[in-house]
Amino acid sequence: MIPKDVTKIVSLVSGVTGDLYEMGAQDKVVGATQALPYPTKYYYPESEILAKDVGGIANINVEEVVKLEPDVVFTTEFFLANAKALEDRGIPVVAIRLDSLADLIWNIKFLGSIVDKTDEANILAEKMQTNIKKVGDKTSTLDKTQMKKVYVESSGKSYGASSYCTESIVKAGGINIYGDSPIKQPVPSYEFIIQQNPDNILIFIVAKDREEFLDKAKAAIKEIKERPGWSDIKAVKNNKFCVIENRYLNFGPTHDESILAMGKFLHPELFTDVSYSEFVYVTG
Repeated sequence: MIPKDVTKIVSLVSGVTGDLYEMGAQDKVVGATQALPYPTKYYYPESEILAKDVGGIANINVEEVVKLEPDVVFTTEFFLANAKALEDRGIPVVAIRLDSLADLIWNIKFLGSIVDKTDEANILAEKMQTNIKKVGDKTSTLDKTQMKKVYVESSGKSYGASSYCTESIVKAGGINIYGDSPIKQPVPSYEFIIQQNPDNILIFIVAKDREEFLDKAKAAIKEIKERPGWSDIKAVKNNKFCVIENRYLNFGPTHDESILAMGKFLHPELFTDVSYSEFVYVTG
């Protein structure tokens, strides 16, 4: 059970860490994960000083977490291997859901309630909801023939049906070619992708700064273009690529930025009032 007065948190979910930082509760985060693909220090450099690195979400340093004496540890429902070891030592562990945009908003408000930042959480949630609604309003008149087929790639995987990323793509006026997959993060099949012939390709990468982001974005596009059999895919032929840095894919306080970017990429005529951030790279 989470104590009423939470003063020390270990966050194994970078989105949770981001939410807490944006609410002004960074002083309560005593431990965080700095492992790829979402190293907190890339997005909140002060976390290297304020929070002890406790390893990756899938292989945390249990002893280090115990030493920090946290009031609560946040993980996700997919990485519970170490939860029992922590709970056996009297440390509450909360596994958050990462399935939908509704989960994203709920998590923000929940976190705000336990760190006494309700007003700040409501402001952050309202910002997210406003941008998500803005995208949905712009794409709501599109029929299925106007929606763009999209292939998404992130660290060698894509996104299936029960994924907030798939929901975000639909909200932005796209059809995820892996959107019917029962696997949350399926390993892509080149044969399937070629057969699906997507109109657009969306890539998520990790980079610590703008310079590294641009280098990696261009390299990722080049690698995809050189894959055997991909030259006839519509997205490749028409050079329709969008690369977004993981800070926006992350299930945290800036995910709405990725939905805005997706909307502008897929339907630029509907998003003339939206500008890409410095961590979005688009071709075509």
